[in-house]
Order: sequence, then C-alpha cells, then structure tokens
Amino acid sequence: MQQHHLAEQRRWFESLRQASDRVFVGLDHHSRQVTVAAASGAEFISAADAPSANWMPASVFEQDGLGYPVLIDWLESRFPGASRDQFTFVAEPTFAKPLSQYLARAGFNASEIKWVRTPEVAPYRKAKGIGKAGKNDIDDARAMAMMAFEAATSPFAGRGFLPGVRESARADGIRRLAAGYWRLTAQSVNTQNQIWDLVVRLFPECWRVWNRAETVIKPDGTRYQQRKLALFEASLPMEILAKFPGARAIAEAEFDGVWAVVGRTGRPRRLIRQIVDLAKQSAAIDEPLDAVRLQMLIREYQDIRSRLGGYLQGIEGAMAEDPVLHSLGAVYCLGAQQLGVIVGALGDVSRFPDFDAVKKYLNIAPVPMPHTGTVDPDGRPVQIWRFPANTYQRRDNHRRLVYEIPGRQDVRCVLYLWFQVLVTNAQKRPDDPFVKLYLRLKAKHEGKKHWFGTVRWKVAAKLVGVIFHCLRHQEIYDPARVSRDMKTD
Repeated sequence: MQQHHLAEQRRWFESLRQASDRVFVGLDHHSRQVTVAAASGAEFISAADAPSANWMPASVFEQDGLGYPVLIDWLESRFPGASRDQFTFVAEPTFAKPLSQYLARAGFNASEIKWVRTPEVAPYRKAKGIGKAGKNDIDDARAMAMMAFEAATSPFAGRGFLPGVRESARADGIRRLAAGYWRLTAQSVNTQNQIWDLVVRLFPECWRVWNRAETVIKPDGTRYQQRKLALFEASLPMEILAKFPGARAIAEAEFDGVWAVVGRTGRPRRLIRQIVDLAKQSAAIDEPLDAVRLQMLIREYQDIRSRLGGYLQGIEGAMAEDPVLHSLGAVYCLGAQQLGVIVGALGDVSRFPDFDAVKKYLNIAPVPMPHTGTVDPDGRPVQIWRFPANTYQRRDNHRRLVYEIPGRQDVRCVLYLWFQVLVTNAQKRPDDPFVKLYLRLKAKHEGKKHWFGTVRWKVAAKLVGVIFHCLRHQEIYDPARVSRDMKTD
C-alpha cells in the first residue's frame, strides 16, 4: 500500500514538472470577440495559494482573421521561450471552431486544442472561487485555463475534453449538407401537397391522364388498389401548369398554344390533345387568384428541386474527395444523400470502441423487452424484442403515435427506405452481398411473427457495420469481400 502511495506521489510530481514548462490558455468566445487568459505551469504552481485567479493576465481580441494574429503575437510576447507545441488551449465549443482551425494551421499542436462542455464551466468557476461578482468573460477564460492546468497535473481528475480540431471535418460537413437536403425534402413534400390541392380544384379531370396505381389500407386492415393523381412523376404536368394554371387557361390556349410551349420531339401530340379536350369539358372552379397561387407554388417547387440538386452535388463532391467514402457510393440502392446521413451521424468513428456502441448510439438494433412469463413448447422463456421503430395504434380510425423510440430517427428512416428499395430491386442484382443476405435471412425467418422487421434490421445493421468498418480501418468497400465475410457470420 505504501509503495503504491509513493508511486502515485512520484507520478504527480512528474506531471507537475512537465506542466511547469507548458502554457495553458483559456478562451471565452463570442460572435465578435474572444477573451483570452493564459499562464504558464510555473505561474500556476507559484500561485497555488492565491485566493482567486485575478493574478492571471487576460485580454480581448477580435474574433476574425485580423484579430487572431494579434492574439498569437500577444501569447508569444508573454511567453517568449515557449514553442508552439507547448501550448494547451481550452474553450467552449460555441463560436470556437474558426480559431481552433486557425491555431492548428498556425503550427500549434492540434491535440492540445480542446473544447470543454459548456455546462461544466460555471460550476467549476464557482467551486474554485474565481471571480466574486458573478459571471464575466475574463473569469470564464481564467476558469478554462485552470481546467487545462488541472487536467495536466491531476491524472485522476477524470476531466473529459472534446477535440477542438477533429479528423471528421468532412463527415461533419457531409452531415450538414445531408441535413439541408433532408430539410428541403420536407419543404418539397409540403409544396407538392399544396400544388396537388390546387390542381384538384382548377383541373380535376387531369387525373385521367396523369395517374398511378396506389395500394390503400382501410381502417380494418384490408387493402385495395385505386388510381390517384400523379403530378410529379414526370416533367410534363409541371411544364403545362406552370404556363397554363388550370383547365380554363389550357382550354383558351387550344392545342396549338399548348404545343408551342411544351411540344418537342418524342412527346406525343395525342396526349396533348387529350389534355386540351379534358380542359374544355372540365368542371373546374374559376378562381383567378388560385391560378396565380398555383403558378407561384410551381415556381417555388422548381426552385426547391434545383436547390436539392445543389445539395446533392455538394455531398457527392465531398465524397469524391475521400477514396473510402467514394467507394461506399457503390453500395447497391444506397444514394449519396442517404450515405451522407449515415456518415454524418457516425462522425468521428474513433469515438466508438466497437460496433455494438454504434448500434446503441444510433438505436438500430432490436432490444429485449421484459419477460412475459410465457414459455414455448420446449419450456424455454419466450423473449420479446422491441424493434427500432415508433409504435402506433389505431384510435377512432386514426393512426396515432403511442411510443417514440429514442436515437437517430434520420438514420433509421434512411435505412428503412434503403431496405424497401433493396427488396423491390433484389431480382436485378442477385449477386449483391446485401441482396444475398436478405434472401438468406428471408428463407430462415419467413413465416414467423414480425419476420420482415427482423430481417430488415438485421440487413440494415449489417450495412451500417460495413460502413463503420470501412471508415474505421480506412478500407475501400469491396462487395466480393463483404459477401465472403457474410458467409461466415
């Protein structure tokens, strides 16, 4: 016991000796300025008995490319004998990213540029008695500098800092692009619904030309097929309605007027004549303001679609710069935006010790429910699992959410849609590793209760596992190798 105590003392003295040559800097960021407090380890040691941290020098600098060089000059003038790899910086994450990257590019050690969680600063400042007049920027900067010194000299303090300069910068950018795409997609759907509502009133007969079959589920669970208006599966409806917003405008333009706008090689005249004939017989309402609003909504929809293309181009461009991400684009039925959502959610994959931690973080694996007390014919307890999906119940003929599962809903939605497309197109690529896995699991589980959900999330988890493995080990996605590995699972 005594030897252990002596070893810990030696370790503490050694950490003090090493810290005495370092410089510890606290940064309190705002949108326009950054407050900086800095002191060497030797100054911290000599001021150990000081009643407060007022002895620590502090200054304020502009939060931009002109203020950052002045900040560095101030640090180097205060600590002329310290090299740039002897500095440790600690800041709250808000507004801190530009300076963190600037410091790394300026030659400071990226691993010593750290962020601390914002809720930890105020309690630490109060516990250490830093400042007596309540919160202010200088006291917060001094508190973060002291946190950095304490973490370096107290190995058992257990203070966890976040990396200020992350290796997953591209993943973070892809995540934001994918989130923007997701946001615009929801906006696009909302705009489509408004266009659909207006078209039904201004040209209700157009469904006879623009329609598709859709399976409808009744409240009692029975299914039937019906034809529904389809305005967005082809470009022609929006081309016509953008120029002629409703049956009246189409009928007044006659065939020649409509053909002059939308006619071209490969587009059947018969179809345009049918549309004009229907418009002349239409029972549409005559509401000029609705027609104006329809044109505005169509322009808005077209603008959204154009911006969606820009986001998608940005995601694809970012992935093309990384060989691993570029190779993952070859996963069957997985679009660039869907892959961007998954990669963005994973972020810095080194923060996960294993794939089980990834599944727990994303909540993409079934979890066991409490035992019901029932047993199977062999006397074994029956285990019930909750699948990673929200729970709904029909009440008063309405589908209502009764339980919302935690985790990354965007990732689960992407995986759900990817699996649906994979199943639909399975016969086109029977040699794909994920198609083979689906067929193998289908043969094993089909007929059991909730078999399709079981297979879905097993295949989806395998997809995320492959992406995680490729990113973790920087390996190029190889379908043949994945197929071989799946055979041994």
